[in-house]
Amino acid sequence: MIRSQMFAPLRDALNGMTQSNNWDYLTNFTEQDSNCLVNNGASVGVLVDNTDPMGILRYAENSANADFLFEQEQKTLLTAGCDSKVSLEPNTVTINGVEYGINQEEQDDSASNTPNIPNGIVGNDLCTTDVNGINWDAITRESASYGENCTSLSHYNLFKDAKDPTQNLNLDASAKGTLYEMNVELFTDYSRKYRFVVMPDGVSAGYREQEVFDFPVGTVLIKTFVLPSNTTNARGQNEELIETRLLIHRTSGWVALPYVWNEDKTDAQLTAVSVPFERSIVHDGETLSFTYEVPSRNECTLCHKVEADVADPVGSTQPKGFSPIGPKTRNLNSVQATVSGSNQLTHWETLGLFNAALPNTPENLPKTPVFDTESGASNLTDDELLDYAKAYLDVNCAHCHRTEGKAASNPFKFEYWRDGIDQMGICARGITFHKGPSPYVIVPGDADNSVLHYRINVDNGNMMPELGRHVVHKEGVALIRDWINSIDAGSWNCVE
Repeated sequence: MIRSQMFAPLRDALNGMTQSNNWDYLTNFTEQDSNCLVNNGASVGVLVDNTDPMGILRYAENSANADFLFEQEQKTLLTAGCDSKVSLEPNTVTINGVEYGINQEEQDDSASNTPNIPNGIVGNDLCTTDVNGINWDAITRESASYGENCTSLSHYNLFKDAKDPTQNLNLDASAKGTLYEMNVELFTDYSRKYRFVVMPDGVSAGYREQEVFDFPVGTVLIKTFVLPSNTTNARGQNEELIETRLLIHRTSGWVALPYVWNEDKTDAQLTAVSVPFERSIVHDGETLSFTYEVPSRNECTLCHKVEADVADPVGSTQPKGFSPIGPKTRNLNSVQATVSGSNQLTHWETLGLFNAALPNTPENLPKTPVFDTESGASNLTDDELLDYAKAYLDVNCAHCHRTEGKAASNPFKFEYWRDGIDQMGICARGITFHKGPSPYVIVPGDADNSVLHYRINVDNGNMMPELGRHVVHKEGVALIRDWINSIDAGSWNCVE
Protein backbone atom coordinates (compact mmCIF):
# COMPACT_ATOMS: atom_id res chain seq x y z
CA MET A 1 0.00 0.00 0.00
CA ILE A 2 1.42 3.38 -0.99
CA ARG A 3 1.70 6.18 1.54
CA SER A 4 -0.67 9.07 0.94
CA GLN A 5 0.18 12.74 0.88
CA MET A 6 -3.02 14.64 1.64
CA PHE A 7 -2.55 18.35 2.24
CA ALA A 8 -6.08 19.56 3.03
CA PRO A 9 -7.22 16.63 5.21
CA LEU A 10 -3.87 16.54 6.95
CA ARG A 11 -4.07 20.27 7.63
CA ASP A 12 -7.53 19.83 9.12
CA ALA A 13 -6.32 16.97 11.27
CA LEU A 14 -3.34 18.93 12.54
CA ASN A 15 -5.45 22.02 13.11
CA GLY A 16 -7.75 19.89 15.22
CA MET A 17 -4.81 18.75 17.30
CA THR A 18 -3.21 22.14 17.75
CA GLN A 19 -6.52 23.84 18.49
CA SER A 20 -7.41 21.29 21.16
CA ASN A 21 -4.52 22.14 23.47
CA ASN A 22 -2.31 19.38 22.11
CA TRP A 23 0.58 21.66 21.19
CA ASP A 24 2.77 20.43 24.07
CA TYR A 25 1.79 16.89 23.22
CA LEU A 26 3.09 17.35 19.70
CA THR A 27 6.38 19.01 20.57
CA ASN A 28 7.34 17.20 23.76
CA PHE A 29 7.45 13.85 22.01
CA THR A 30 10.18 12.32 24.13
CA GLU A 31 7.76 11.97 27.05
CA GLN A 32 4.52 11.16 25.22
CA ASP A 33 3.15 8.60 22.83
CA SER A 34 2.85 9.86 19.29
CA ASN A 35 -0.10 10.97 17.25
CA CYS A 36 0.20 8.89 14.10
CA LEU A 37 -1.35 10.41 11.03
CA VAL A 38 -2.60 7.56 8.92
CA ASN A 39 -4.61 6.94 5.79
CA ASN A 40 -5.99 3.41 5.90
CA GLY A 41 -2.95 2.25 7.82
CA ALA A 42 -0.33 4.16 5.82
CA SER A 43 1.60 7.04 7.37
CA VAL A 44 1.00 10.35 5.70
CA GLY A 45 2.76 12.91 7.82
CA VAL A 46 5.91 13.66 9.72
CA LEU A 47 6.06 15.95 12.74
CA VAL A 48 9.39 17.38 13.78
CA ASP A 49 10.40 18.20 17.35
CA ASN A 50 9.71 21.87 18.14
CA THR A 51 8.53 22.53 14.59
CA ASP A 52 5.20 24.18 13.82
CA PRO A 53 3.10 21.52 12.04
CA MET A 54 1.36 24.23 10.05
CA GLY A 55 4.76 25.44 8.92
CA ILE A 56 5.51 21.97 7.62
CA LEU A 57 2.30 22.00 5.62
CA ARG A 58 2.96 25.46 4.23
CA TYR A 59 6.43 24.31 3.22
CA ALA A 60 5.07 21.17 1.63
CA GLU A 61 2.52 23.04 -0.45
CA ASN A 62 5.21 25.28 -1.90
CA SER A 63 8.16 22.94 -2.26
CA ALA A 64 9.20 20.68 -5.10
CA ASN A 65 10.41 18.32 -2.39
CA ALA A 66 7.04 18.02 -0.69
CA ASP A 67 7.17 14.26 -0.83
CA PHE A 68 10.13 14.29 1.56
CA LEU A 69 7.85 15.45 4.36
CA PHE A 70 5.08 13.01 3.67
CA GLU A 71 6.59 9.64 2.96
CA GLN A 72 8.38 8.96 6.20
CA GLU A 73 7.80 5.63 7.88
CA GLN A 74 5.45 5.46 10.82
CA LYS A 75 8.38 4.85 13.11
CA THR A 76 9.77 8.30 12.32
CA LEU A 77 6.58 10.02 13.45
CA LEU A 78 7.41 11.42 16.87
CA THR A 79 7.77 8.04 18.64
CA ALA A 80 6.72 4.46 18.13
CA GLY A 81 3.41 4.61 19.98
CA CYS A 82 0.39 4.79 17.71
CA ASP A 83 -2.53 4.57 20.10
CA SER A 84 -4.08 7.80 18.85
CA LYS A 85 -4.74 7.88 15.13
CA VAL A 86 -6.24 10.45 12.81
CA SER A 87 -8.17 8.77 10.00
CA LEU A 88 -8.12 10.38 6.56
CA GLU A 89 -10.19 9.65 3.49
CA PRO A 90 -8.51 7.90 0.53
CA ASN A 91 -7.11 10.33 -1.97
CA THR A 92 -4.11 11.06 -4.14
CA VAL A 93 -1.96 14.02 -5.01
CA THR A 94 0.46 14.60 -7.87
CA ILE A 95 3.86 16.16 -7.17
CA ASN A 96 6.30 16.85 -9.99
CA GLY A 97 4.23 14.65 -12.27
CA VAL A 98 4.31 11.67 -9.89
CA GLU A 99 1.05 10.45 -8.34
CA TYR A 100 1.16 9.55 -4.67
CA GLY A 101 -1.53 8.21 -2.39
CA ILE A 102 -4.23 5.60 -2.24
CA ASN A 103 -7.24 5.74 -4.49
CA GLN A 104 -10.43 3.79 -3.99
CA GLU A 105 -9.40 1.02 -6.38
CA GLU A 106 -6.13 0.40 -4.55
CA GLN A 107 -7.55 0.00 -1.06
CA ASP A 108 -8.13 -3.74 -1.28
CA ASP A 109 -4.64 -4.49 -2.56
CA SER A 110 -2.90 -4.48 0.82
CA ALA A 111 -2.64 -8.26 0.91
CA SER A 112 -0.98 -8.44 -2.49
CA ASN A 113 2.64 -9.55 -2.61
CA THR A 114 3.25 -7.41 -5.70
CA PRO A 115 3.75 -3.77 -4.67
CA ASN A 116 2.19 -0.86 -6.51
CA ILE A 117 4.55 1.75 -7.91
CA PRO A 118 3.03 5.19 -8.63
CA ASN A 119 2.99 6.52 -12.15
CA GLY A 120 4.32 9.86 -13.35
CA ILE A 121 7.88 8.68 -14.07
CA VAL A 122 8.14 9.01 -17.83
CA GLY A 123 11.87 8.97 -18.58
CA ASN A 124 13.44 10.85 -21.48
CA ASP A 125 14.33 10.27 -25.11
CA LEU A 126 17.87 9.09 -24.28
CA CYS A 127 16.59 6.19 -22.18
CA THR A 128 15.46 4.16 -25.17
CA THR A 129 18.47 4.93 -27.36
CA ASP A 130 19.82 1.77 -28.99
CA VAL A 131 23.43 1.45 -27.80
CA ASN A 132 25.80 -1.50 -27.63
CA GLY A 133 27.65 -0.47 -24.49
CA ILE A 134 26.58 1.39 -21.38
CA ASN A 135 24.11 4.20 -22.08
CA TRP A 136 26.32 7.01 -20.81
CA ASP A 137 24.12 9.73 -22.32
CA ALA A 138 21.15 8.61 -20.24
CA ILE A 139 23.29 8.15 -17.13
CA THR A 140 24.92 11.58 -17.17
CA ARG A 141 21.97 13.60 -18.46
CA GLU A 142 20.83 16.26 -16.02
CA SER A 143 17.11 15.69 -15.47
CA ALA A 144 14.81 18.65 -14.95
CA SER A 145 12.69 16.51 -12.62
CA TYR A 146 12.93 13.12 -10.97
CA GLY A 147 10.31 11.75 -13.34
CA GLU A 148 12.62 12.30 -16.32
CA ASN A 149 15.07 9.64 -15.15
CA CYS A 150 14.87 6.34 -16.99
CA THR A 151 11.84 4.31 -16.02
CA SER A 152 13.60 0.95 -16.30
CA LEU A 153 17.00 -0.23 -15.10
CA SER A 154 17.63 -1.93 -18.44
CA HIS A 155 17.65 1.45 -20.20
CA TYR A 156 21.14 2.11 -18.85
CA ASN A 157 22.53 -1.11 -20.36
CA LEU A 158 24.80 -1.61 -17.35
CA PHE A 159 24.92 -5.41 -17.49
CA LYS A 160 25.53 -7.89 -20.28
CA ASP A 161 22.36 -9.66 -19.22
CA ALA A 162 19.77 -7.04 -18.28
CA LYS A 163 17.93 -9.62 -16.18
CA ASP A 164 20.99 -10.45 -14.08
CA PRO A 165 22.44 -7.47 -12.16
CA THR A 166 24.59 -9.74 -9.99
CA GLN A 167 27.43 -10.27 -12.46
CA ASN A 168 29.08 -9.19 -15.72
CA LEU A 169 29.12 -5.45 -16.20
CA ASN A 170 28.58 -4.45 -19.82
CA LEU A 171 32.09 -3.07 -20.23
CA ASP A 172 33.66 -1.97 -23.50
CA ALA A 173 36.31 0.58 -24.43
CA SER A 174 34.10 3.38 -23.09
CA ALA A 175 33.90 2.05 -19.53
CA LYS A 176 35.78 0.48 -16.65
CA GLY A 177 34.50 -1.02 -13.44
CA THR A 178 34.33 -4.00 -11.14
CA LEU A 179 32.37 -5.93 -8.57
CA TYR A 180 33.44 -5.08 -5.02
CA GLU A 181 32.72 -6.38 -1.51
CA MET A 182 32.56 -4.59 1.83
CA ASN A 183 34.54 -5.90 4.80
CA VAL A 184 31.50 -5.13 6.97
CA GLU A 185 28.06 -4.62 5.47
CA LEU A 186 25.14 -2.48 6.53
CA PHE A 187 22.57 -4.99 7.74
CA THR A 188 19.36 -5.09 5.69
CA ASP A 189 17.09 -7.93 6.81
CA TYR A 190 19.61 -10.62 5.86
CA SER A 191 19.48 -9.53 2.25
CA ARG A 192 22.61 -10.09 0.20
CA LYS A 193 24.11 -7.34 -1.91
CA TYR A 194 25.94 -7.30 -5.20
CA ARG A 195 27.94 -4.09 -5.53
CA PHE A 196 29.58 -2.64 -8.62
CA VAL A 197 31.41 0.53 -9.50
CA VAL A 198 31.56 1.71 -13.11
CA MET A 199 32.87 4.93 -14.60
CA PRO A 200 33.59 6.28 -18.08
CA ASP A 201 37.00 5.63 -19.52
CA GLY A 202 39.29 8.63 -19.19
CA VAL A 203 38.30 9.60 -15.64
CA SER A 204 39.27 8.11 -12.28
CA ALA A 205 38.61 8.52 -8.56
CA GLY A 206 40.75 10.39 -6.09
CA TYR A 207 42.03 8.42 -3.10
CA ARG A 208 40.94 9.41 0.39
CA GLU A 209 42.20 7.75 3.55
CA GLN A 210 39.13 8.12 5.78
CA GLU A 211 36.26 9.40 3.68
CA VAL A 212 34.52 7.95 0.63
CA PHE A 213 36.66 8.07 -2.52
CA ASP A 214 36.46 11.22 -4.65
CA PHE A 215 34.51 9.74 -7.54
CA PRO A 216 34.43 11.62 -10.86
CA VAL A 217 31.33 12.78 -12.68
CA GLY A 218 29.88 9.84 -14.59
CA THR A 219 30.50 7.30 -11.83
CA VAL A 220 27.69 4.83 -11.14
CA LEU A 221 27.62 2.87 -7.90
CA ILE A 222 25.27 -0.11 -8.27
CA LYS A 223 23.89 -2.15 -5.40
CA THR A 224 21.45 -4.99 -6.01
CA PHE A 225 19.59 -6.51 -3.06
CA VAL A 226 18.47 -10.14 -3.12
CA LEU A 227 16.76 -12.25 -0.48
CA PRO A 228 17.92 -15.86 -0.12
CA SER A 229 15.25 -18.44 0.64
CA ASN A 230 17.64 -19.73 3.30
CA THR A 231 20.80 -17.98 4.46
CA THR A 232 22.59 -21.32 4.39
CA ASN A 233 22.29 -21.25 0.59
CA ALA A 234 25.51 -20.52 -1.25
CA ARG A 235 25.79 -17.06 -2.71
CA GLY A 236 23.89 -16.94 -5.99
CA GLN A 237 21.60 -19.88 -5.21
CA ASN A 238 17.85 -19.55 -4.61
CA GLU A 239 17.95 -15.78 -4.31
CA GLU A 240 15.09 -13.43 -5.21
CA LEU A 241 15.86 -10.12 -6.89
CA ILE A 242 14.24 -7.32 -4.87
CA GLU A 243 15.77 -3.97 -5.80
CA THR A 244 18.73 -2.31 -7.49
CA ARG A 245 19.87 1.09 -6.26
CA LEU A 246 21.93 3.41 -8.42
CA LEU A 247 24.00 6.31 -7.14
CA ILE A 248 24.92 8.40 -10.17
CA HIS A 249 27.41 11.25 -10.00
CA ARG A 250 26.22 13.97 -12.35
CA THR A 251 27.56 17.47 -12.85
CA SER A 252 25.03 18.81 -10.34
CA GLY A 253 25.95 16.17 -7.75
CA TRP A 254 24.89 12.69 -6.72
CA VAL A 255 21.40 11.36 -7.45
CA ALA A 256 19.84 8.26 -5.87
CA LEU A 257 17.62 6.10 -8.09
CA PRO A 258 15.94 3.04 -6.50
CA TYR A 259 14.65 0.44 -8.99
CA VAL A 260 12.18 -2.28 -7.93
CA TRP A 261 12.25 -5.63 -9.73
CA ASN A 262 8.98 -6.74 -11.28
CA GLU A 263 7.24 -9.99 -10.42
CA ASP A 264 8.69 -11.79 -13.44
CA LYS A 265 12.21 -10.51 -12.60
CA THR A 266 12.67 -9.32 -16.18
CA ASP A 267 13.38 -5.67 -15.34
CA ALA A 268 13.31 -3.16 -12.51
CA GLN A 269 11.18 0.00 -12.41
CA LEU A 270 12.12 3.35 -10.92
CA THR A 271 10.12 4.43 -7.90
CA ALA A 272 9.96 7.70 -5.99
CA VAL A 273 8.21 6.29 -2.94
CA SER A 274 8.89 3.53 -0.47
CA VAL A 275 7.73 0.11 -1.70
CA PRO A 276 6.97 -2.73 0.78
CA PHE A 277 7.28 -6.47 0.18
CA GLU A 278 5.94 -9.13 2.53
CA ARG A 279 8.61 -11.82 2.61
CA SER A 280 9.79 -14.84 4.61
CA ILE A 281 13.26 -16.36 4.73
CA VAL A 282 14.92 -19.02 6.85
CA HIS A 283 17.87 -18.00 8.98
CA ASP A 284 19.64 -20.23 11.47
CA GLY A 285 16.77 -22.72 11.24
CA GLU A 286 14.11 -20.10 12.04
CA THR A 287 11.54 -18.71 9.60
CA LEU A 288 11.55 -14.91 9.65
CA SER A 289 8.49 -13.14 8.22
CA PHE A 290 8.76 -9.41 7.76
CA THR A 291 8.07 -6.42 5.53
CA TYR A 292 11.08 -5.69 3.38
CA GLU A 293 10.93 -2.05 2.35
CA VAL A 294 12.58 -0.37 -0.63
CA PRO A 295 13.37 3.19 0.47
CA SER A 296 11.96 6.24 -1.22
CA ARG A 297 14.42 8.51 -2.95
CA ASN A 298 14.19 11.00 -0.10
CA GLU A 299 14.68 8.37 2.57
CA CYS A 300 18.02 7.75 0.87
CA THR A 301 18.95 11.31 1.78
CA LEU A 302 18.36 10.70 5.48
CA CYS A 303 21.47 8.52 5.65
CA HIS A 304 23.51 9.75 2.70
CA LYS A 305 23.62 13.46 3.51
CA VAL A 306 26.84 14.91 4.94
CA GLU A 307 26.01 18.07 6.87
CA ALA A 308 29.42 19.78 6.57
CA ASP A 309 32.64 19.60 4.59
CA VAL A 310 34.96 16.85 5.86
CA ALA A 311 38.73 17.23 5.68
CA ASP A 312 40.58 14.03 4.84
CA PRO A 313 44.09 13.38 6.24
CA VAL A 314 45.46 12.45 2.81
CA GLY A 315 42.98 13.16 0.04
CA SER A 316 40.75 16.04 -0.96
CA THR A 317 38.06 17.50 1.28
CA GLN A 318 34.73 15.73 0.98
CA PRO A 319 32.11 18.42 0.34
CA LYS A 320 28.88 18.54 2.29
CA GLY A 321 25.75 17.27 0.62
CA PHE A 322 24.54 13.94 -0.71
CA SER A 323 27.31 11.35 -0.82
CA PRO A 324 27.94 7.60 -1.03
CA ILE A 325 28.78 5.89 2.27
CA GLY A 326 30.47 2.54 1.74
CA PRO A 327 33.39 2.76 -0.72
CA LYS A 328 36.15 3.81 1.64
CA THR A 329 39.70 2.57 1.99
CA ARG A 330 39.06 0.72 5.26
CA ASN A 331 35.96 -1.03 3.90
CA LEU A 332 37.60 -2.33 0.71
CA ASN A 333 41.03 -3.19 2.09
CA SER A 334 40.77 -6.99 1.89
CA VAL A 335 41.25 -9.93 -0.44
CA GLN A 336 37.91 -11.08 -1.85
CA ALA A 337 37.80 -14.31 -3.85
CA THR A 338 34.54 -13.25 -5.50
CA VAL A 339 36.20 -10.15 -6.96
CA SER A 340 39.68 -10.95 -8.26
CA GLY A 341 41.50 -13.00 -5.64
CA SER A 342 43.75 -10.01 -4.96
CA ASN A 343 43.43 -7.08 -2.58
CA GLN A 344 40.53 -4.93 -3.73
CA LEU A 345 42.45 -1.66 -3.45
CA THR A 346 45.23 -3.09 -5.60
CA HIS A 347 42.61 -4.38 -8.03
CA TRP A 348 41.06 -0.91 -8.33
CA GLU A 349 44.52 0.57 -8.89
CA THR A 350 45.27 -1.99 -11.63
CA LEU A 351 41.99 -1.22 -13.40
CA GLY A 352 42.76 2.50 -13.41
CA LEU A 353 39.90 3.37 -11.07
CA PHE A 354 42.24 5.59 -9.02
CA ASN A 355 43.83 8.68 -10.57
CA ALA A 356 47.18 8.06 -8.85
CA ALA A 357 49.12 5.25 -7.22
CA LEU A 358 48.03 4.21 -3.74
CA PRO A 359 50.01 6.11 -1.08
CA ASN A 360 51.17 2.87 0.53
CA THR A 361 50.83 -0.89 0.38
CA PRO A 362 47.44 -2.26 1.52
CA GLU A 363 49.07 -3.66 4.67
CA ASN A 364 49.85 -0.09 5.72
CA LEU A 365 46.49 1.45 4.84
CA PRO A 366 43.39 1.64 7.06
CA LYS A 367 41.49 -1.63 7.31
CA THR A 368 38.46 -2.96 9.14
CA PRO A 369 38.12 -6.64 10.02
CA VAL A 370 35.93 -8.80 7.80
CA PHE A 371 32.64 -9.55 9.58
CA ASP A 372 30.23 -12.12 8.14
CA THR A 373 26.74 -10.65 8.43
CA GLU A 374 25.10 -14.09 8.38
CA SER A 375 27.41 -16.10 10.65
CA GLY A 376 28.90 -13.40 12.88
CA ALA A 377 32.13 -13.81 14.82
CA SER A 378 33.09 -15.95 17.81
CA ASN A 379 36.03 -16.72 20.10
CA LEU A 380 37.32 -13.15 19.91
CA THR A 381 39.73 -11.60 22.38
CA ASP A 382 38.74 -8.34 24.08
CA ASP A 383 40.89 -6.36 21.65
CA GLU A 384 39.30 -8.16 18.70
CA LEU A 385 35.83 -7.55 20.12
CA LEU A 386 36.55 -3.83 20.22
CA ASP A 387 37.90 -3.84 16.68
CA TYR A 388 34.90 -5.73 15.29
CA ALA A 389 32.42 -3.63 17.28
CA LYS A 390 33.95 -0.39 16.02
CA ALA A 391 33.79 -1.67 12.44
CA TYR A 392 30.17 -2.75 12.83
CA LEU A 393 29.07 0.56 14.36
CA ASP A 394 31.04 2.48 11.75
CA VAL A 395 29.10 0.92 8.86
CA ASN A 396 25.69 0.70 10.52
CA CYS A 397 25.62 3.91 12.56
CA ALA A 398 28.41 6.39 11.79
CA HIS A 399 26.78 7.94 8.71
CA CYS A 400 24.53 9.74 11.23
CA HIS A 401 26.53 9.45 14.44
CA ARG A 402 29.53 11.52 13.40
CA THR A 403 30.50 15.16 13.67
CA GLU A 404 29.14 15.86 10.19
CA GLY A 405 26.05 13.64 10.49
CA LYS A 406 22.43 14.43 11.27
CA ALA A 407 22.86 13.03 14.80
CA ALA A 408 25.97 15.11 15.51
CA SER A 409 24.38 16.71 18.57
CA ASN A 410 24.47 13.40 20.45
CA PRO A 411 27.54 12.99 22.70
CA PHE A 412 28.88 9.89 20.96
CA LYS A 413 30.54 9.22 17.62
CA PHE A 414 31.06 5.91 15.85
CA GLU A 415 33.64 6.42 13.09
CA TYR A 416 36.07 3.51 13.04
CA TRP A 417 39.19 5.66 12.89
CA ARG A 418 38.62 7.28 16.30
CA ASP A 419 41.12 6.13 18.92
CA GLY A 420 39.89 4.38 22.05
CA ILE A 421 36.30 4.27 23.25
CA ASP A 422 36.00 7.58 25.11
CA GLN A 423 33.69 9.06 22.45
CA MET A 424 31.61 5.94 21.82
CA GLY A 425 28.88 6.64 24.37
CA ILE A 426 30.38 5.20 27.56
CA CYS A 427 28.21 6.63 30.36
CA ALA A 428 26.86 9.20 27.86
CA ARG A 429 23.23 10.24 27.84
CA GLY A 430 21.35 10.43 24.56
CA ILE A 431 19.58 13.70 23.83
CA THR A 432 16.22 12.67 22.36
CA PHE A 433 15.61 9.07 23.43
CA HIS A 434 14.50 8.33 26.99
CA LYS A 435 12.79 4.95 26.82
CA GLY A 436 15.70 2.57 27.26
CA PRO A 437 16.63 0.44 30.26
CA SER A 438 18.84 3.27 31.59
CA PRO A 439 19.77 6.81 30.53
CA TYR A 440 23.17 5.70 29.23
CA VAL A 441 24.13 4.75 25.70
CA ILE A 442 26.67 2.25 27.03
CA VAL A 443 26.93 1.01 30.61
CA PRO A 444 30.35 -0.67 30.87
CA GLY A 445 30.06 -4.38 31.52
CA ASP A 446 26.25 -4.27 31.35
CA ALA A 447 24.71 -4.63 27.90
CA ASP A 448 21.24 -5.24 29.33
CA ASN A 449 21.18 -1.69 30.73
CA SER A 450 22.78 -0.05 27.68
CA VAL A 451 20.56 1.95 25.33
CA LEU A 452 22.77 1.03 22.35
CA HIS A 453 22.19 -2.68 22.88
CA TYR A 454 18.48 -2.12 23.49
CA ARG A 455 17.90 -0.14 20.30
CA ILE A 456 19.66 -2.54 17.95
CA ASN A 457 17.85 -5.44 19.63
CA VAL A 458 14.27 -4.27 18.90
CA ASP A 459 12.35 -4.07 15.63
CA ASN A 460 9.77 -1.40 16.51
CA GLY A 461 9.82 2.39 16.43
CA ASN A 462 12.61 2.48 19.03
CA MET A 463 15.08 0.65 16.83
CA MET A 464 18.37 1.79 15.38
CA PRO A 465 19.17 2.25 12.60
CA GLU A 466 15.81 3.93 12.00
CA LEU A 467 15.63 2.79 8.38
CA GLY A 468 16.71 -0.23 6.41
CA ARG A 469 15.67 -3.16 8.56
CA HIS A 470 12.57 -4.84 9.97
CA VAL A 471 14.19 -7.77 11.78
CA VAL A 472 16.86 -7.88 14.46
CA HIS A 473 20.38 -8.71 13.31
CA LYS A 474 21.09 -11.51 15.76
CA GLU A 475 24.80 -11.77 14.94
CA GLY A 476 25.36 -8.02 15.12
CA VAL A 477 23.52 -7.74 18.43
CA ALA A 478 25.58 -10.61 19.86
CA LEU A 479 28.79 -8.84 18.81
CA ILE A 480 27.82 -5.53 20.44
CA ARG A 481 26.53 -7.31 23.54
CA ASP A 482 29.76 -9.24 24.00
CA TRP A 483 31.81 -6.10 23.48
CA ILE A 484 29.84 -4.02 26.00
CA ASN A 485 30.03 -6.82 28.57
CA SER A 486 33.80 -7.01 28.05
CA ILE A 487 34.36 -3.36 29.02
CA ASP A 488 35.91 -2.99 32.47
CA ALA A 489 33.22 -1.33 34.59
CA GLY A 490 35.77 -0.32 37.21
CA SER A 491 37.32 2.24 34.86
CA TRP A 492 34.07 4.20 34.47
CA ASN A 493 31.46 5.75 36.69
CA CYS A 494 27.94 6.12 35.32
CA VAL A 495 26.08 8.21 37.91
CA GLU A 496 22.31 8.70 37.84
